[in-house]
Amino acid sequence: MPHISQEIHISKETWNEAKRLIKNGIIKKLSAAKQNTEIAAGIYIYALEEFGKLLLLKESQTVDGKYIIKYRDG
Repeated sequence: MPHISQEIHISKETWNEAKRLIKNGIIKKLSAAKQNTEIAAGIYIYALEEFGKLLLLKESQTVDGKYIIKYRDG
């Protein structure tokens, strides 16, 4: 059975870009939820999932200038 990595190592630039993209995604989803109340609950759930990704990034540790993202258990 192949080994599946439980973490990735990314540069600070990639880490910052990921945070920026996730924040923009949250803003877009919340804006869409305000415009369409019929599907707002589903969009809010997606926004919360994105927020979880942002927390995962913010809690990551650095080793040798690389951020360690432990996504399997996160």
